[in-house]
Amino acid sequence: MRYHRGVRYPQGGGLTAERHQFREELRLKAAERFARGEASSMIAKDLRVSVRSVQRWRQMWDEGLKKFAESRDWLTIYYLPPYAPDLNPVEGIYSLLRGGWLSNVAFSTPEHLVRRIRRGLRHIQYRSHLIEGCLAETGLTIRPPAQPTTSRVQTQ
Repeated sequence: MRYHRGVRYPQGGGLTAERHQFREELRLKAAERFARGEASSMIAKDLRVSVRSVQRWRQMWDEGLKKFAESRDWLTIYYLPPYAPDLNPVEGIYSLLRGGWLSNVAFSTPEHLVRRIRRGLRHIQYRSHLIEGCLAETGLTIRPPAQPTTSRVQTQ
């Protein structure tokens, strides 16, 4: 039996194509939950895999995310705690909706609720000072993307 770098099965651990596809689907489900900040132990329990597997997947996901962010100068990643409403600008927008367009209304149908939410969001969208206020509460600002700096060298 041949070994490659001490590993018995270098491609996929000897899994069939179907099992390999199933395993990839598990990894994608885990990645979605990593993005939500869920604990490795809960992900492992729900996906019925070992905690160590989930920890390895999380490490690969973190490394891939770091490489992705480093390759794009316009992207800044802020790591927030799993529940931090005071750091989430969406909470400010939701507060504006609750205080205005959604207050003192008995919604007759789900469509009525959706119409009121859309109307409120449209109102907020066209008033940049409201959005800036929601961002200011979190300490975030809107920065225009940095202009690429290119220098042209002229040869004579």
